[in-house]
Amino acid sequence: ENADLKKRLEVFETAKIDESRRLDEIQLKVEQSEGLNAGYDKNFYIKSADNNFRLNLSGFIQFQGNFYEGAEIPDRAMPVFNSGLGTVNRADTFFLRRARIKASGNVVSPDITFALEAELAGANASMRDGFINYRAREWAEIKMGQFKPPFSLENLESDSDIETIE
Repeated sequence: ENADLKKRLEVFETAKIDESRRLDEIQLKVEQSEGLNAGYDKNFYIKSADNNFRLNLSGFIQFQGNFYEGAEIPDRAMPVFNSGLGTVNRADTFFLRRARIKASGNVVSPDITFALEAELAGANASMRDGFINYRAREWAEIKMGQFKPPFSLENLESDSDIETIE
């Protein structure tokens, strides 16, 4: 029985190595091809073969739910009421708290980058970031538009990293 399992494991390992090689060959062909390439690398992207044009698409959604036992709802909670069903507590809620969508990338050269980030919260929509950045040298950049300050308490913790929204 052990010998049979060892043979099966060897077959599996060989297939795994072959699949890894095949994926590497496909990736190399994609990188060497002309025209546009699309894929996923921490976000969805579309890029040119020479990487002078690239569009990254990303975002996140945060939901919030308020559920209370019985009819005892604390005054500080101020829930959003829903229609509920018969005996269901009508103060329990589950709603979309925040949604952000971001488009970023580079144009003409990897040194000219842009970003647009919109936030949809409730019935409101606002632009969080919208800028163009030119990197002239390793030590010199010019950034124009609306963006968060590079060093502030606001940048220390991302909204997408917060477990509870409040």
